[in-house]
Amino acid sequence: MAGSVTDTDRGFDKLAKQLAELAGTPVSVLVGVHGERDSEMVVIAAANEYGTTHSGTGPGHNVPERSYLRSTVDQGAGEILDDLERAVDRTLAGGDLDQQLGLVGEKWVGRVKTTIKELDTPANAASTIAAKRGTDNPLIDQGRLRNSIAKVIHKGATEVGP
Repeated sequence: MAGSVTDTDRGFDKLAKQLAELAGTPVSVLVGVHGERDSEMVVIAAANEYGTTHSGTGPGHNVPERSYLRSTVDQGAGEILDDLERAVDRTLAGGDLDQQLGLVGEKWVGRVKTTIKELDTPANAASTIAAKRGTDNPLIDQGRLRNSIAKVIHKGATEVGP
């Protein structure tokens, strides 16, 4: 009696291809303001994240540290690791790695934007509040910083920092 064998691919070929592409390649989900080091939004983002000590008066001078990115990561470190582990598990179950990492990135973009919205210390100086037409959220004037927070999935060595 002759039998037949049916080979049904349930996603293994796709997974094997993804793993082969990544073999030895670090993968990062980068959340923040992306661009050239000296671009306006990167400079604004860094000045607010780390503070400045420029002498003088006016915009950009003596900005206190208002960590919106590092504080979000510090507070959510365990949850971030859990999210990444779930992304890997879903990929191993047949999901697309880029899509899964993208979902993790979008979640944390939202968290960083929430931190920007809710951060209230250190408070703005009275002169800054007056210049912002009476609004006192330290990280929101026109919303450009908050709106520039994005995620990038990066494969390969990564350089981050101010």
